[in-house]
Amino acid sequence: MITYYVEAEQSCPECHGTGVVEHPAWRAYWAAHPAGLPTAEDDARWFSAQGYGTIPPEEWDCDECDGTGVLRQRVTLTEALAALGLVTP
Repeated sequence: MITYYVEAEQSCPECHGTGVVEHPAWRAYWAAHPAGLPTAEDDARWFSAQGYGTIPPEEWDCDECDGTGVLRQRVTLTEALAALGLVTP
């Protein structure tokens, strides 16, 4: 028996195809500073108190898609045709 495969590709649901997500520490930072834009000294003081030696980047590569913005998976041709409604599985 021969099995044929195709590659399925979709936009990453975690980063919405951008390839980057907000660093979790920054999410917590903005939750702690809802009133406006703090100073650079406030930034340094807050991140230092959280155990960061330096301020991390606000965005980093998405772990779900490795920063590509796209999820790829190998599926059988039968699965692909069924997803398109062209055959019944």
